[in-house]
Amino acid sequence: MDLRSLRNPFFSRQRITDPACFVGRQREIESLYSAVITHQCRSIVGERKLGKSSLLTAIAQPSVLERYGLDPTRTLFLYLDLEGMASAEREDFWIEVLDRLSAALPTTEDALSDRVGRLLDTGELRFTTVRRLLRRVRDAGLDLVLTLDEFEGLARNPNFEPDFYGELRSLAGELGIVYLTASKRGLYELTYHHTDTLSSPFFNIFSEMTLGLMAEDEARDLLQNLSQQGSGPGFCEEESELALELAGPHPFFLQIAGFYLYELPGRGEPQSPDVYEQAARRFSAEAEDHYRYIWSQLSDEEQQALLSPNMASESLRRTLQAKALIRQEQERFVPFGHSFAVFLEGRRHQKPASPTDDSFWRGSSRRSNARTGTVDRSLSFSSTSTTSRR
Repeated sequence: MDLRSLRNPFFSRQRITDPACFVGRQREIESLYSAVITHQCRSIVGERKLGKSSLLTAIAQPSVLERYGLDPTRTLFLYLDLEGMASAEREDFWIEVLDRLSAALPTTEDALSDRVGRLLDTGELRFTTVRRLLRRVRDAGLDLVLTLDEFEGLARNPNFEPDFYGELRSLAGELGIVYLTASKRGLYELTYHHTDTLSSPFFNIFSEMTLGLMAEDEARDLLQNLSQQGSGPGFCEEESELALELAGPHPFFLQIAGFYLYELPGRGEPQSPDVYEQAARRFSAEAEDHYRYIWSQLSDEEQQALLSPNMASESLRRTLQAKALIRQEQERFVPFGHSFAVFLEGRRHQKPASPTDDSFWRGSSRRSNARTGTVDRSLSFSSTSTTSRR
């Protein structure tokens, strides 16, 4: 028996490493591959839980590379999670690079593999030594892409002084190495241990790509594709619509909504309001801790703007959109999902009296008349549940 067929396919709460579980982000993938082909560097910027790490992992998958006409044996992606390097030495960085390179080299490059292995064994990992090895990689016709996830880990490390970034810059210029970074803020907005770090020309070679909410058609594809990977039927239209209503096109919260809908008995067929209410209750219980974290990371000004997005300044709305907290529906701005809107309504009563609007109640509903009876009852439970916990 294939145990994979028994698992709930909406299990992902961290970086997605299984290519079968990564759905969507086609525009972003095309943009990153375009950068790789032309040897340009990109900085992926987005809030936590939007899929930055999953995206960096997905574009390195051989099946994805081949789908876009790239040869996975000649374009080598080296993934480094820098979150664990906040106290590492510079030599540790190059050890990680060469270790990933050793694993990524094709079997036809035995001589290079031996050379990498010997260098790792000797521990002679000065930058000049590594650079000479990377020249041999280039001369073998191999393109290197360093995907540097959680770039904040490098930025706050006192051992990585400005000249280190100059070394990275020289590899891009001389050898055509491509850097793809991922961080919560833009590279120029991060806090660096050394205040003169941003004077390095390394930061001039990046263009920024903001990762936000998913396109709605891709969010629907995510729900349908994943729900069909396990045993039994995939989601029916009502189940997909409820997940989208609760979570909006937010990839992380769609995983949570999909998880609890997948657990319902009788999946794949329209259910009674009580059954949908149960799924909404479980979704809200898990999602609310994340909502509270999101709220705590906002300034007072941003919190007030989030409560009244259509009365906020344009600059604040842009900020909230960049943080994937609101989206535009026709002429109005609304929270990304109905459940989040319910959470915000609870916070509204805790804020000082100020002008507000009810945009997320009028604007967030996309439910069809045919489904109003079932889905509305489940969502009304979320509102009641949130209020009762205050």
